[in-house]
Amino acid sequence: MNLKFSVLLSVYYKENSRFLDDSLSSIIKYQTITPNEIIIVKDGNLTESLESVLTKYISEYPSILKVYGYSINKGLGYALNYGLKKSSNEIIFRMDSDDIADSLRFEKQLKVFQENKNNLAI
Repeated sequence: MNLKFSVLLSVYYKENSRFLDDSLSSIIKYQTITPNEIIIVKDGNLTESLESVLTKYISEYPSILKVYGYSINKGLGYALNYGLKKSSNEIIFRMDSDDIADSLRFEKQLKVFQENKNNLAI
């Protein structure tokens, strides 16, 4: 499968840094097919522990992880729309910062896209 895709997450200061770490691991380390881009929108200023998790993944995966944000929390809807505009792919999978993706998630979803590409507006 040669489809390029993004994963979009928003994070804000009340999130649990351990959950964010586990979520990013499930996207990057444990997938059978990894995204070529992960877009994270910082919805306002974050805690030190959340920033630490992001810094770790940015240093480990600088070509995949793209982090954007702004200083004042504007809400999930605004953050996701902001992130959509930053994506370089037409296929964008959405996750929350505490979601754990099954290792076959993207492979299965991309298979459905390929099998139905004539019926999809992508």
